[in-house]
Amino acid sequence: MATVLRSDAQRTHERILHAATAELTVDPSAGMDAIAQRAGIGRATLYRHFATRDELIAALRELFLDRVEAAAEASIAETDPRAAIEVFIEAIMRAAADTCTLTEAAPPEEAPDSRSQIAIDRAITTFIDRARKTDRLHEGIDAEWVFTVGKALVNAGAREIALGADVDVIAPRVAATTANALVR
Repeated sequence: MATVLRSDAQRTHERILHAATAELTVDPSAGMDAIAQRAGIGRATLYRHFATRDELIAALRELFLDRVEAAAEASIAETDPRAAIEVFIEAIMRAAADTCTLTEAAPPEEAPDSRSQIAIDRAITTFIDRARKTDRLHEGIDAEWVFTVGKALVNAGAREIALGADVDVIAPRVAATTANALVR
């Protein structure tokens, strides 16, 4: 059962997540003290919300996965295949930009989160079906290739953003490049 926080506690919780993202972007090895300082709260308050750094990283991952699912659902709502892939990739890029250092801040999970993988698979399958029905999918494109191309381009864009590129420039560029590679 999810814990319901008072509104002030919820604001503090969100401030901690925002501060952790910002601090981990600057320093992937940042500790809880630096995160508390960036959030403008005491260590005790931080530890009341997150008992360990690993717990905080897990909360950030969960936030990212929620955004992946939302991106998948938004792309499924798009009837135009090009718009669907662009909506999906751009949303993923923006979520990745907000949490781009998580892969450096903590070791990767052993297996991908099945919940997000199901959402991604559903979005890709829907995209492929719609693109095929409208004869807009390039020849030889299947779900594995869509995932491979999308992941490679998102990772390239995330690296650019991590190096200081503007997400408002990179996200649409990666989305358009991905769409161009997959649909006519």
